[in-house]
Amino acid sequence: GLMRLAHSAEAIPFFTKAIELDPDFASAYVSLSRIYSNLGEVERATEYAKQAYEHREHVSERERLSIEYQYHYEVTGDQNRATQALETWKQSSPQEFQPPNSLAYHYNNLGQFDRAIDEAKEAMRRNPSHGFPYSNLAHAYRGAGQFEEARETAEQAVERNIETLPTRRLLYQLAILKGDNVRAEQHVEWSRDRPREFEIVGCRAQIAGCLGRVNEARELYEETVRM
Repeated sequence: GLMRLAHSAEAIPFFTKAIELDPDFASAYVSLSRIYSNLGEVERATEYAKQAYEHREHVSERERLSIEYQYHYEVTGDQNRATQALETWKQSSPQEFQPPNSLAYHYNNLGQFDRAIDEAKEAMRRNPSHGFPYSNLAHAYRGAGQFEEARETAEQAVERNIETLPTRRLLYQLAILKGDNVRAEQHVEWSRDRPREFEIVGCRAQIAGCLGRVNEARELYEETVRM
């Protein structure tokens, strides 16, 4: 049967063991690259993306495109080739949500929010029960200045218990903008002791700095670095 893990980071020992058993297991390398990328551990994400790329000879077409995207995104920085791999993967695998979801994330980073909204909606259509498309759609709406749509999308993920920490961070920011300190604190409490908790602590530091609370901001930034 399939295990339901609280966070993808919990899968790291399983993929590491798989590589020990089969050093040519390309999909394990690319999965580790994605997990470490999501955790913000750039060096490990880059190294595993390289390993996946080096072992791509005996994988399926779908897996090859997945590996090529990860390699160009994490290693070469060639965003055109990364996007090309995602577009081909999206067309050739019409049931999979990962390629449009990654395109949404990519377009958010480029500030192309209308395109990000379209891709995130497509990812949600393909898989309405995964938290990543909700997060990307909510951030795309926020980038486009559609704050209410951003909040509604993020709260849908919370209601389904599939939110990511960046989703909660966004809701925290939106609550602060509305002056709703009670809701903001609820999102802070939710994040405690979770992977990537440092993101909300860093966000609190930014807000303290904007409000002129310099000592508090400095302490929170130091805590973010420590975490």
